[in-house]
Amino acid sequence: MWELIPKILAPVVPVVMGLYRFRKSLQPRPRSNLKADCEMLTMLKKVGAAKSCSAVENHIDEQVARLYGRAPRASPGYIRSGSIQLHR
Repeated sequence: MWELIPKILAPVVPVVMGLYRFRKSLQPRPRSNLKADCEMLTMLKKVGAAKSCSAVENHIDEQVARLYGRAPRASPGYIRSGSIQLHR
């Protein structure tokens, strides 16, 4: 009877893991959502919707903080928005 357990689990475990990976691949990527938000912000800036721009900027800041963490404020230099900020 105990020799039946590996024979049953051998085909079941890969199928379950494959379904799990497939389900994870269907979820939207957080970075692609962030990219779409940045493109929306660019479009809103071209149109001139200042109130909407600030709301989207706040949302983007929250997403970046959630994905990558906040930048240290007391460090001598850190990267923020693609440029290096140096404290004097």
